[in-house]
This record gives sequence, C-alpha cells and structure tokens, in this order.
Amino acid sequence: MAKPILDIVTKPYIIPIYQRNYNWGFDEITHLLQDIYESYHKDKTQDYFLGSLIVFKRQSASIYEVIDGQQRLTTLHIILSLLWKEINRIYPLAYDSRPEVVSFFINLRRQQIDFKASNQEISEANLINFLKAIDTILNTKLESDIESTLAIHNLIENDEIDSFIDYILHKVILVEVVMPEDTDVASYFEIMNNRGKQLEEHEIIKAQLMAKIKNAKQRHFFAKVWDACSEMNRPVQKFFTPDERLIVFGEEYDAIFPIKITQLAYQNDKDIASSILDIIKNPNQKLRNDVVAEHEDELDEDVTYTAIIDFNNFLIHVLKLVYPQVDIPLSSDQLLKIFKNIPHNVLDSVTPLEFVQKLLFYRVVFDRFIVKSTAGLENNDALDEEANGARWTLKRPVMRWQNRQKYAKYYRTLKFVNSFDEYNGNLPYQERIVKLLSMLQVTYRQRKNKNYLQYILSLFSPTNSSSLNINADEYLKKVEAFVLQQFEKLDIVDFLSSDLESNFTHENVYCKGTDTPHFIFNFIDYLLWVDQVWNQVDYGILPNFDFTYRNSVEHHFPQAQQDLLTTTDIDKNMILHCLGNLCLISKGANSKLNDRSAWDKATDPRYSNGTLTPKRKIMYSITQENKWNTKQIIEHYYEIVKVLSERNEILNINC
Repeated sequence: MAKPILDIVTKPYIIPIYQRNYNWGFDEITHLLQDIYESYHKDKTQDYFLGSLIVFKRQSASIYEVIDGQQRLTTLHIILSLLWKEINRIYPLAYDSRPEVVSFFINLRRQQIDFKASNQEISEANLINFLKAIDTILNTKLESDIESTLAIHNLIENDEIDSFIDYILHKVILVEVVMPEDTDVASYFEIMNNRGKQLEEHEIIKAQLMAKIKNAKQRHFFAKVWDACSEMNRPVQKFFTPDERLIVFGEEYDAIFPIKITQLAYQNDKDIASSILDIIKNPNQKLRNDVVAEHEDELDEDVTYTAIIDFNNFLIHVLKLVYPQVDIPLSSDQLLKIFKNIPHNVLDSVTPLEFVQKLLFYRVVFDRFIVKSTAGLENNDALDEEANGARWTLKRPVMRWQNRQKYAKYYRTLKFVNSFDEYNGNLPYQERIVKLLSMLQVTYRQRKNKNYLQYILSLFSPTNSSSLNINADEYLKKVEAFVLQQFEKLDIVDFLSSDLESNFTHENVYCKGTDTPHFIFNFIDYLLWVDQVWNQVDYGILPNFDFTYRNSVEHHFPQAQQDLLTTTDIDKNMILHCLGNLCLISKGANSKLNDRSAWDKATDPRYSNGTLTPKRKIMYSITQENKWNTKQIIEHYYEIVKVLSERNEILNINC
C-alpha cells in the first residue's frame, strides 16, 4: 500500500540482526535529497514516489521487521531527527543487538540540528556512516546544477526548512509491502540478496531491444557486445578473444570497427533470453551470454579500475548521443523512464544492431579518453586524505607480440599504455590531460549530470572511427575550452576586473564563504599547476598533487577567531568569507582543523606536510613566513584574481 512518510514513521519498525549495517554514503544521500527537492521545487502539490519498503509483522510484538528498504528508511529517520521540530511524534527505529545505534538516535533526536557526536560515538565503527550521513544531509547540494550551492543549511537560514520537511512527510510516498505471516523471512532475505529481487533497468532495455531482433545470429552478436559494454570496471577489449579483437579492434587492438561485430563467430545458444516474457516464463533462462566472460590469458596485462559512472548512466549518455532529436536529461538517472519516453518512430530509426554498434564505439571512447579511479571506490571519503598517491589512470589498448616459452611461439597479447604519448618539449601531455579530466571529475562528482562527459563523447563520431586518432594538443584544447565555457557562466567573472586594494568593498569583492562553488577552487588549482609546471611561474606548489574528492570549504583564518582580525575600516565578515581566505579540503580534514588558528594549521606537520592543493599550499607558505591576517588575506585574494583574469593566457600551451 502506498503511504506518505508520516504514516510510515509513525509505525514501529525494527532492523533485524541479519540486516547489514547502514552503509549509504554521499552519492546515495545526495541523490535522494536532490530528487526530493527537485520534485518539491517544481510542484509542492505533487507526490514523489520513493520506492518500496518490504516488512514482516512479528507475531510476538506489534512491530514490523524491515526486510528490504532499511537504507532509505534509516536515512529518512536521520533527516527527520535532525530537522523536524515534532520528532517526538514518530517512533524511533529499533535495532536487534545494536545498542550503540539506538543510543545514537536517542542523542540525535534530543539535540537535533545542534547534534555533536561524543568521543565514544566517534570511536564506534558501526556509527561512522551515520555521522557522515549527518554531514552530507546538512551540506550536500540540493540542486544538481554546478553553479548552485543551495544546501539544507540555506533552507534553515531562509526559514524554508519547515515547508521542505512538510513536503517529505506528506508528499513523499513509500509503497509498504507486508509479507504473509507464514513467510520464512530468513530464507526470503537470503534468496532476495543472492538472486536480486528485480532486473537492472539496463537488463530490461536489453531484453526489449533483443525482442525486436528476429534473427538468432544477430541476437547473439547484440547480446555479446551489450554484455561486454556493461562491464564498466574493465577495458571492453578484455571480453573478446584474440581472434575477435582482430576483427573488431584491428591488428593493433587500438581501433574500433563496430560494423564488423557481425563477422564474429556464432554459437547457437537456445537458452539465452530474448525478451522479458522469456524471462518470466522461464526464470532459469540466462539473460547473459556465457561468452561475455572475460577472456583470461596469462600473457594479457591485467588492468583494474573503478569507472566514474555505472552502466545505467553510461546508457543515458549514449541514448542522448544516438537520439539527438529527443531532449534526454543528464540530470536524471531514471534510465527506464527515459527510454520509454523516446517516441517509437525515433527509436525505430536506429535498429537494435545499429544501436549496439554505436554503444560499443562510445564505450571504446570512454575507455580511452575518460579517466578512471585506481584508488578505490568512486567518491570514497577515505580517499580524501592528502597523503594518498596517484589515483587516476588514462590508458589505451595495444597489441604486443609475446613469447609463450613452453610452446616456443609468439602470441598476440593485450597490453595498455598511456592514451597520449606526445610531448610539448619535455612536458608530457598525458600528465596535463589527466589533471584536467580528474579536475572535472571531482567537480562533477555525481554519476548523473556529467555534462563534461557528454561533451567529450560528442567529440567522436561512430561514422568516423578515425576520430579516435585525435592528437593530444587538439584534445587538450577542446576540453580546456569546455572548462573555460563553464567558468564564464559563473558570477565570479564580474569581480575579476577590480585589482586595487582600495576597491576591497562588497561591490567589488567575491566573498561567498562556504557557498563558493567547488568548481572555482578546482579550476584555480588547475591554473596554478599549469602556470608553474608548463609556464615556469614559481608559486612554490607541489606539482605532484592529485585532484581528489575534497568537498568542504575551509576558512583558513577561522570564523571563531574573527575578533583577532586586524582591521578598522573593512567589514570583517567580508574578509573572512572572501576567496582569499578560503580553500577546499576534505571533510575529514575540516573536522580536524575546525577552529584552529591559521598558524597552527600551517605549521603543524600533521596538517602541512601532505601533498597539499596549490592554493592551500600557497596560503600555508604565506602564513609560515608572515602569519595570516587581513593584509595577507587581501593580498592573496588579488593574487588569485590575477590568476583567474589571466586564465586564457595561462592555458595557451603554444605561447
């Protein structure tokens, strides 16, 4: 039964011991809040369907055991415990054998927005994700637009939070499914988790497209290529045999000939499902072709990484490229809904086999021209620390002859090299391009709304495979031009003409504090790095720094020490919140540095010895030499204004 959240949270639920710990992170919580806010902002009278909640009523007590949906239910309880003034109207979530979580919710409900974790709560491993969730809820962007900085704390300041919470309570809908009393809950839970309770959206689309293909041989080719493309965390060439690679990727493995997929070997396999009806009629029927299994060869190079998007999001990008006449929103990740909204006459203008050929082409482009993470899971907060090493890779496949000694014979093997091997003098383009792409990725960190990814994919045409041969200089210029276009959209551009200290007034100074778009900080760091490494302008920065998912704006001169600012005629708030006093750091670092003096931050080796971002490094160096107060903040502000004003000259690699 469909129920508003208020009806859900005013019933008693318990999280059983067999359920895993709460593990929603930044992406899931941000996705949830942005989707709800988008619906709220568009029409406060419309319902927003959040999904299902599968429960079982315990016979021994009037309480409902949560079988599926505990992650979203827990997140809703955290949101309401933080922000709803009438929190005592709802039942607290109960937990089997997790007293530390029960205690956490008691404290959260009591303190609400003023919640501060105790030392014991901070040290509890089971509470780490709960504490991170609070920070994400309060600070993550509610709008996916890169220029927006709107967050929950803004709604609180603008007295809009009550209206938003009211929308969540009355217009956000969950479908509650109560299992029959004779259900073997443990067995059901195990089956559901082992098999998955429903098909992935891309699997449904695959089956619908395959149903249009009447020729069994073409269905085989379609399924093989689709399944290979769906494995986003491995190079697509890994899912083809050496003989198949020669046909589809050419003798050197570094080209792409999508039309040749029909020349691959055909194995008649009657067990492969070709439609949703096939799957429903025979649950044991395979949806995937076994030949998609990764081709393992002891001489092939092993490459592993984490792609910046999943296959569902990748398909949205491909749909937008293949059907340009349809307005396909990158801000949505509702793949199936997008696919269903494509008019039939438009969809039928491209045959399923033609579509999968284009899919393979764009997957090759993605592998070769988009960075991947090598440091672990995408957006993992544990990767925010400055001490981590390089975490981005950009590779292309190549064929290498290699001897298998026991057979005294040479074999074709799959190896991987840098996507770009050109140099500008003694400067490798590869390094700069990786810096540029990783800067974009940490700025557009969410899987949806990656406009930069759509732009890069659009640079290449499936009808012109030679477009893959773009040289490094041309590729760099095109992507940097995109970055400059994004920067020109920001209101900071209006503040770059003022360069005199006498003009340090509200009308002439960019001072947005924590509402400063993160893109600005990342772009500044990229410009400083390019200017030092490529133009030999010595800022004293560390050239080996990496862009990571730093997502917290730090006031170098702390707000709590505002009274110590040495000024008589300039607004102290303006000094504190101007770009000269700000840098971007990880949330973990922010919590450690909170309210410490600028001197402590810059001189304590625990905080200053890592591979700091360029802007932060400059600020620390200034502090170590001259302390950090009004004079230094204003001077650094104009230093950054100068860098931003000269952005076109700095990025001109041919000068």
